[in-house]
Amino acid sequence: MSKPKTETWRLYTYDLWGNDQDGYEVNDIYQQEQFEVEFTGQEEDEVKRVIQAGIDQDILSDPTMFSWQVDPQVDNTDGIIYLVGTDNQQPMGELRRI
Repeated sequence: MSKPKTETWRLYTYDLWGNDQDGYEVNDIYQQEQFEVEFTGQEEDEVKRVIQAGIDQDILSDPTMFSWQVDPQVDNTDGIIYLVGTDNQQPMGELRRI
């Protein structure tokens, strides 16, 4: 059995300009907390594992910052997960592998 792999991820939040009708533009990005994600090699979905680790460690649990329903879009080459509101596609933030 292989040893679990641990990665460090960090949450970034956005300062936005715009609205649902005209669209959004990211004005600024703010570095927030970092958290550890353990991979056993049995995960089928890396994105779900990272998001669940963020929820379990109270990084993604503040309902004023994030909807519980996020639509993660992944850029696997850069290790970035973009968090977008499911109802209005509003950019909510991102998780970056560090």
